Amino acid sequence: MADTDKNQNADGADEPIAVPRKNKLPLIIGAVAVVLGGTGAYIFTRPAPKTAPKEARHSTAPAEDGEAGPIVALSPFIVNLADEDQVSYLKCTLALEVHDKEWAATLDKKMPPVRNAVILYLSSLLLADTRGTKNKEKILGELTTRISDVIGKDGVRRVYLNEFVIQ
Repeated sequence: MADTDKNQNADGADEPIAVPRKNKLPLIIGAVAVVLGGTGAYIFTRPAPKTAPKEARHSTAPAEDGEAGPIVALSPFIVNLADEDQVSYLKCTLALEVHDKEWAATLDKKMPPVRNAVILYLSSLLLADTRGTKNKEKILGELTTRISDVIGKDGVRRVYLNEFVIQ
């Protein structure tokens, strides 16, 4: 009687039959797909964090002598520089320190004229006007003056550069 689990080779010796192994790759791909799908579903269905609009974000620290006042972050400015011989762009993000919450509220109300004043000034600069620390300090001083002219004298304590990129 012949054994069905073994094959005989040419020498007459019995060899075990090779049983095909199942491939685990589809199982692994399926598990990864389930994990990624669950992560994606969580990310897209969770509620968004409650924050103020970008233009209205400011701290509420009281402004006393020696202490910082409220900081109002402005959305980025992207302008063409005034060079005629080459095309250069400036991306600049500013944060304004004002004296108190009342000035922060005034700044929020007058945001369109403030942004207009900043864009007009930045787009009048030449590439050479933007290079070096002294030039950047000069730009900050001029921005402080122009923004104070829009919202009222002594409204802006300082202007901070968060981003200043030229391309």
